[in-house]
Amino acid sequence: MNLHEYQAKQLLAQYGAVIPFGCVAVSVEEAEAAAAKIHGPWVIKAQIHAGGRGKAGGIQIANQPQELKSKTGELLGKELATRQSGGQGRVVHKVLVEEKISFQKECYLALTTDREKAVVSILASRHGGMEIEEMAQKHPEDIWVEPIDPLTGVRSFHIRRVAKALGVNGKEAVSVGTLLKQLYGLYTELELSILEINPLVFGEGIRSKEPEWIVLDAKISADDNALFRHQNLEALRDLNEEDPAETEANRHGLSYVRLNGDIGCMVNGAGLAMATLDEIKNHGLEPANFLDIGGGANSERVAKAIEIITSDARVQVILINIFGGITQCDQVAQGVIDALKGRKRLLPMVVRLEGTRVEEGRKLFQSTSLPITPAGNLSEAAKEIKKHLKHVHSYQQKN
Repeated sequence: MNLHEYQAKQLLAQYGAVIPFGCVAVSVEEAEAAAAKIHGPWVIKAQIHAGGRGKAGGIQIANQPQELKSKTGELLGKELATRQSGGQGRVVHKVLVEEKISFQKECYLALTTDREKAVVSILASRHGGMEIEEMAQKHPEDIWVEPIDPLTGVRSFHIRRVAKALGVNGKEAVSVGTLLKQLYGLYTELELSILEINPLVFGEGIRSKEPEWIVLDAKISADDNALFRHQNLEALRDLNEEDPAETEANRHGLSYVRLNGDIGCMVNGAGLAMATLDEIKNHGLEPANFLDIGGGANSERVAKAIEIITSDARVQVILINIFGGITQCDQVAQGVIDALKGRKRLLPMVVRLEGTRVEEGRKLFQSTSLPITPAGNLSEAAKEIKKHLKHVHSYQQKN
């Protein structure tokens, strides 16, 4: 689950990090009221779950109240497409109005989990403001990776190494150490998956007259699997920024992720789902989604899964791959039949059923007039899918 920039900054401030004075606004009037409380000039930042906002025009500078009013009006309601928005525009529902900060140095600092090494990795670079993907490709030597053992936490030698990577020493290095401990505490206590500050700047003090490190922009991603332990984080979820199909699937206990292909997939079990996607791609096909109905799924949950898949206009063929243990094949079959009753758009389906009550499930499918093709294994299923796609493409060309 991703957070907005303003939400990430509020969390960081709770752990002691320094952030610019700012207020969130959902209207021009609220933006004007926020600006009245903050010394100008102001920075107006679109709040969407995508990086690269600056290059897409999502970050504006206003020097006068009238300029702030007009630029806020232009941003609110705008569909903003960035390099990280997946090729689709995101509607701006909120803006963050902040004081403009002067600084002498900008850096990059992030924490993420290295699952192979079972550590929290700190990523640090003295070059802030750039997109980390671009930096990693062009200047990988400029990104320092410092592993933190969860049993020890942040130690003095970690701080020295990160300070060196950021190109600082003396008082600046000491304050980097304080910030690192704050960030690590936030990251581990809330069980995050990404905490990124870009840029982290060193400039004129906000809380004191002395120069200090200031979080100018921040990104936080929380681990969905840990949210049940952190209701305060769950409350920050913005459904406007999430795929409606994924949200609907989550409400019904389904694991669904939209992908870029045209083969709708329904599978039981995450491991089997991943293997299914791999096999599809090995045959030159592209999955439209990852959808795991889970163990013990009943006919109602299966019906909802089919409904979600068929609501995606890109899907041309549906692949159902079920290996029933706790899940019963006849329940799956009944759910599919129930979901397609009375539907005008009937997509061809390739079905591989094995396991508990498989014969009963196959008989249910055979008793219907639905466009269902049985398959004994995934390779056979892939061949049948290709045949269906060929017919679909031929029909589309004629019409």
